[in-house]
Amino acid sequence: LTFLYLLFLLSKFVVYKNKADGTRAIRYQGVDEGYAVNELYQRLKAEIADQKSHNSSAKTTSDDTYNVLKAIFRAILLVAGFYAAIFVIIGLIFLFDKRPARGYYDYNGNTYYYQKSKWYEYDSDTDDWFPADNSDELDETITSDTDSDYWTSWSSGKDFEDTNWYDAGSSDDSSDWDSDSSWDSSDSWDSGSTDWGSDW
Repeated sequence: LTFLYLLFLLSKFVVYKNKADGTRAIRYQGVDEGYAVNELYQRLKAEIADQKSHNSSAKTTSDDTYNVLKAIFRAILLVAGFYAAIFVIIGLIFLFDKRPARGYYDYNGNTYYYQKSKWYEYDSDTDDWFPADNSDELDETITSDTDSDYWTSWSSGKDFEDTNWYDAGSSDDSSDWDSDSSWDSSDSWDSGSTDWGSDW
């Protein structure tokens, strides 16, 4: 009888799980080997599915982080490209801008004044200044490359600065933006109103 009991005990299958606190949670205890193996199989299958799910969510998080970083990098490249294009355009404007500097010029015995892309001629008979009739000829002859050949520091009569034509703006026309929409240094701009956290 003892031998049979021992044989029964030896042929008994126990499926259990070790818990974190050191105790055992018995999932199956009996003589059905197939059932015991199936319990182990089902537990391993569930664990593998859980691990796959965990790895998949971790990969998704990693992909999301990568996509966010990629979007930020693209935005930085876009902004950098925008400002680079502006600097190139401004550089080309100054490179190809052939307008002479603002001031007095002596051409064919007459005194002229250049400002804001316009020429003014001094009339000695009236001792006053008027828009020049030969502006196209002056534009072709007196450029930023040749203005030093015609430039003079004074007027032969009434100073242009004393006329209604005179604009006290920039002293150098080639660096002056002739636009009503251009930004002026006296304009107020409050950086606190800018939404720095926006996407664009």
